[in-house]
Amino acid sequence: MSARPRPKPRPKPKVTSEPSTSANSLESSRTKSPAPTNDDDLFIRHDPNRLLYNQKKTREKSPLRDVKYFDNGDSDESPDSKRRKKEIAPKRAKPLPSWTFQTRDPTVANVDTDDDSSEPEILEDDAFKSVPSAPLPKPKLRERSITPPPQDIRYQVGNQVHELLHNLYDMDDDRELSPEMESQDAIQLLPELAAIQKNARASSAAPEFDDTRTVDLHIKWIAHPMHPEPWESSLSHWDFNVSLRKPFGEIRRMLTGLPMTVQPILRWRSQRLFDGGTPASLLVGSKLDIQAMTKATNEHFEERHQILSSAQGSDVADDHEGASGSQDDSSAVAEKITLRLRTGPKDTRPTTVKVFPDATIQTVIDAFLSKTGRAGMQGVSLQIDGDDLEMDSTVADADLEDGDLVEVAGIEE
Repeated sequence: MSARPRPKPRPKPKVTSEPSTSANSLESSRTKSPAPTNDDDLFIRHDPNRLLYNQKKTREKSPLRDVKYFDNGDSDESPDSKRRKKEIAPKRAKPLPSWTFQTRDPTVANVDTDDDSSEPEILEDDAFKSVPSAPLPKPKLRERSITPPPQDIRYQVGNQVHELLHNLYDMDDDRELSPEMESQDAIQLLPELAAIQKNARASSAAPEFDDTRTVDLHIKWIAHPMHPEPWESSLSHWDFNVSLRKPFGEIRRMLTGLPMTVQPILRWRSQRLFDGGTPASLLVGSKLDIQAMTKATNEHFEERHQILSSAQGSDVADDHEGASGSQDDSSAVAEKITLRLRTGPKDTRPTTVKVFPDATIQTVIDAFLSKTGRAGMQGVSLQIDGDDLEMDSTVADADLEDGDLVEVAGIEE
């Protein structure tokens, strides 16, 4: 491989010194515009001082950097190239090794540099006594928990304390017992004080309430009018004799023959009877007729605002037909009429009663009281336009027709 020859240096322009006499002529020539070398220059307007400005402008440095030439090794480097290398790549100080930054360990024994032996050196026992030991860090204290202890732990601690005190006092069986309090029965009081004590004890005693009144309860099962269940056809009614203080929740659980998944609902007139109520809250007499149904049936009637009457199960007017004794075969053929009875202007839902035209006013009143749960009430009468109707008169005598509204007097709303 042939060695590459070293390039020759670029020749520098020679500077010729002109006589001072030509300086004036040079300046005069610069002021004059040179002749146009191109025809286009005639049509371009130039600044008259542009030639002077271009001549005074210094030559810019070449953007090309110095090129490093490869040496063939035959000739030595010139001093200019060495200086150029120093300017381009200055030397940097090398970092010190890591062991120079480590502090000296006092536990390490001094080793003589003159001794070249590599045998291990045995140190004395007291060599490390003078070395100060670093203090141990303080243990971090645990923060107090804000969560209260569970209740069962409190009970366990209380039981342990109770057993400890019990064992402590039961260890000494020979200790003297505390004197017993003198019985109050042994103290004889004066007659006046004894009377006062008796009255105080009588007033502080809890009164005993014993209500022995009962009511004959007739419960009629109402099937769904649109979609009855198959098992509802076998249910008819239930008859009970219960106390007036018996809750309706217990009465509802007394109904037999129902599926286990059915929770019956009790209703009286247009009201639902809840488990906490009692027959005494209805202000009824000795008889009470209520209805039982499923939840779906109850929702069906509530949506349509229909009033259930006990006439679906047992018509009260029919019960009083035989009691009147004045009906014959001809009256049995006659049709019944419906009367709407209300207790006052505030009664927005009148009670309907179906009776025969030859029924007496007393029979109509008895049917109304039995249907509303007020059987046996006295002082009740019927009024039309403010006039009382006679008890012995019949419905036909009073000119009452089907659907007439009659006022019931003698009942407080």
